Amino acid sequence: MNWRPVARKEFRDLVRSKGAWLMGLLITAGAIYLMGDEPPFVQNQLGTNVVLAAFQRPVGVIVPLTAILIAYRSIAGERVSGSIKFAVGFPQTRSDILIGKILGQSVALGVPLIAAFLVAGATGIVRIGLFSLIGFAGFLGLSLLYTLVNVSIATGISAAVSRPTRAAAGTFGYFLVFLMSWYTIRNRMYSLVTGESLNIFSPPASEWLFLFERFSPITAFYLITNRVLGVGNGASGYFNVLGQYQSSITTNALVYDLVFTDPAPFYLTEEFGLVILGLWIIVPSTLGLHVFRTADLS
Repeated sequence: MNWRPVARKEFRDLVRSKGAWLMGLLITAGAIYLMGDEPPFVQNQLGTNVVLAAFQRPVGVIVPLTAILIAYRSIAGERVSGSIKFAVGFPQTRSDILIGKILGQSVALGVPLIAAFLVAGATGIVRIGLFSLIGFAGFLGLSLLYTLVNVSIATGISAAVSRPTRAAAGTFGYFLVFLMSWYTIRNRMYSLVTGESLNIFSPPASEWLFLFERFSPITAFYLITNRVLGVGNGASGYFNVLGQYQSSITTNALVYDLVFTDPAPFYLTEEFGLVILGLWIIVPSTLGLHVFRTADLS
C-alpha cells in the first residue's frame, strides 16, 4: 500500500489544474451540443437516451488527449529533473510510484468527468427528458474506466523512456495510430492479409477482421457503450452503427448482426470490449514497469 502517498500527491496536484477542468468543460459543451443535433432516425431509435449517446464522441476523443498531455511527463519528466531519485527507495518502490501515479491521475481526471456528466445530464433532462438512470450510471462507469485505460497507457510509455520528448513521441504515436487512424489501418490490414480491398459497403463475414477492429481502446469503448445504448454490435460510433440499419445511409461501421447469421462468439460480443480495455490497462503499464525497474536513474 506504499503507493497511496504517491496517489494522494498526484491527485492533489492534478485535481486543481486547469487542464483537468478544461477537459470537463469541453466534454460538457460537446455533449450538450450533440444531444440537440441528432437526425430523426437517431432520435427515433434512442428517444431520451440521446442524452447518453451525446457523451460518446466527446469522451472518446477528449479523455485520451487530456490523459496524454497530463501523463506523458509523469515519470520521464521526473527522471530528467532528478526528482524521481528522491521518491525511489523506502518506503516507495518503483512499482509503487507507477501504480500511485496511474491511480492518482485517473481519480483526479474522474472528478471533472463526473461533473461534466452531472451538468450535461441535468441539461439533457431539462431539454429532452428523463433518460435511463441505469444507462447513465453504466455510461459514466465505462467513461471512468476509459480514463484509467488512457492514463495507464500514457504513464506506461512515460515509465519506459528516459526523456519527456520520447514520451511525447510515443504517446502522440499512440493517439495517431490507435485513435485517429485505426479504421484506415483496419482497411489496409485486410488488404494486406487477403490481397483484396475491403468493400465497406458489403463487408465480408470475417471474424478476424471484426476482432482486429475492436482492439483499439476507442473502438472497444464505442463497442461497450453501444451495448449500453442498445444500438447494435458494432465498434464504431453510435451514429455510424445506427446508420447501417438505414437503407438510405451507408457508413464505415462493421455491424455484426448485418454480416453474420450465427450468434456472436464471446470474443465478438459487446461485452468483450471490457476484456480489451482491461488488456490496455495491464499490458502497457506492465511493460513500462518492467523497463522502469531496470532503468538507471543516476
